Amino acid sequence: QREGIALSQSTDGGLTWSQPAQVNQATNTQAFTPAVAVGPNGAVAVTYFDFRKDTGTPGSLLTSYWKIVSSDGGVTWTEMPVAGPFDILTATLSESSPFLGDYQGLAATGNLFMAFFVAANSGNTANPTSVFADAEIRFGDTRSTLRTEINLHPKRYKPGEEPPKKK
Repeated sequence: QREGIALSQSTDGGLTWSQPAQVNQATNTQAFTPAVAVGPNGAVAVTYFDFRKDTGTPGSLLTSYWKIVSSDGGVTWTEMPVAGPFDILTATLSESSPFLGDYQGLAATGNLFMAFFVAANSGNTANPTSVFADAEIRFGDTRSTLRTEINLHPKRYKPGEEPPKKK
């Protein structure tokens, strides 16, 4: 029903592949523009945008940028917020649609993953978007709407497993 981020893996040099598994953590909302990197220790990271923090307020569409990391071959993932939420509708328009650009990327640097991404500067018409680089480690918490969200007690979720609903 919604676009998601899926990964598949090969253990024989690409001759055969596993079934794709959805890895974006909020499966009830659209996820898009993924980037994937593998670290020297075999950890896999994926970054992507999604709309889970959107409030449904007409005229805005809150978007967040996330990073998930697996150190066990994709069995479990730890999610960390990278940026947002920001109003994607304030981004530069391309053919009448908001456009963050083609500047998303992810690279392994030692034991960290460096995310490169574009975010909208909500309300700044002179500079509607900016490019960012971020390698900080943060543990995800989907309850906050602040730019940096911290959870000192992260829970790992298996692909397809959803966090409990917030009350």
